[in-house]
Amino acid sequence: MKTPEQLAFDIINYRRTLAINARDTLLHELRSDEEFRILEPKRDLLEFEVGRLRAFKKDYLSEQSQLKKTKAELKNCLSRLGKTESVFFPHYSCKICNDTGIIDLVNNATGIVEHSNCDCIKREIINVARSEFNAINSDICDFRVLLETLKNTKADELLTGKLRKIYLFLSDYSRNYKELPYNIIVIIGTPGTGKTTAVSVFTNKVMVDGGCPLMITANDLNVRFLKYHIAPFKDKQSIFEPLIEADILIVDDLGIEPKYENVTLPYLRELLDYRFKKPIIFTTNLSRESLSALYDKSIVSRLNDKDRSHFLLLADSDLRGRHGIKQISH
Repeated sequence: MKTPEQLAFDIINYRRTLAINARDTLLHELRSDEEFRILEPKRDLLEFEVGRLRAFKKDYLSEQSQLKKTKAELKNCLSRLGKTESVFFPHYSCKICNDTGIIDLVNNATGIVEHSNCDCIKREIINVARSEFNAINSDICDFRVLLETLKNTKADELLTGKLRKIYLFLSDYSRNYKELPYNIIVIIGTPGTGKTTAVSVFTNKVMVDGGCPLMITANDLNVRFLKYHIAPFKDKQSIFEPLIEADILIVDDLGIEPKYENVTLPYLRELLDYRFKKPIIFTTNLSRESLSALYDKSIVSRLNDKDRSHFLLLADSDLRGRHGIKQISH
């Protein structure tokens, strides 16, 4: 079974193959034009000859002049055919790595060129993980749709008022999460109050805006922790990587997952540490007191970090107005 990273490279390599094949097909069609069929190899031959003469430090001015003239004729030929010189190059999806998935970076400390995964591979790893753990329950990507829906709902006014504030907060956070100081968001609300829909729309919004979010249920996250725990060492990174690389990780229904000994709590701590500078959003049916009772002090302290965390109260609970839960206001 392939890892998410291997599957991501398969996707990127397939895109590269499609781009090259599309270029080759187009050139094959253009070669049915007699003028193009003559000028293209003539240009290639002159480019080779100029390069050869230059390498041997011989005079190449005559050949260079012919090359310039041939290129101009080829450009005019392409214009007549409704094309540009871009036909000679594959149109890769990723302009950074040309759909190889790999970029070269210079290590400033050693000066050595090192290979690194391109951002396009990281995005595909997230997409592979997203297809495995699809927790999104809405295809809406604009909070204005939800806000408009609230105007016509007959639900409790207190709840709709809080939902409106949640929607406005998440809409703003989807645009500014990289600049805002807090990167742990905990949304507390009783079942059926719209938490999952709100974070689903948030996830869609971030994706539409070009971000790489990953939404996963707490149960599926726990399953991934267990897979990581029992996996061979060579496979561990690919299992945990999507959780770390996602621009924003959204964990739905924190607290409903079973607690596996030496798995659930240690890896949740590790995840919070890995994502120290990257946003993570939790939704939960539990009160803040219940969360404190369910998770150990090291996790609770991370969730309650006043410099990083932001608790949002969606529905009535035993903690309303107490213990420092922040009421959303605009």
